[in-house]
Amino acid sequence: MDNSRGNVRILSGETTKCVAEYDFIPENTNELKFNEGDIITIIEKIDNNWYMGALDGKEGIFPKNFVKLV
Repeated sequence: MDNSRGNVRILSGETTKCVAEYDFIPENTNELKFNEGDIITIIEKIDNNWYMGALDGKEGIFPKNFVKLV
């Protein structure tokens, strides 16, 4: 079941994961830091360029071109 809030598509009832292809160092406090090889749980697709995800108990947004879906 998908719910929508404006341009945000919420991935409900699914567990989508991705693997980091590169290190990502946040520039803003709402961004998620990760290292190459980390497995991130995707919470929401924000838009065509950004996901909201969780890693090690932390949540934040990150660019989708830094990861590959698994």
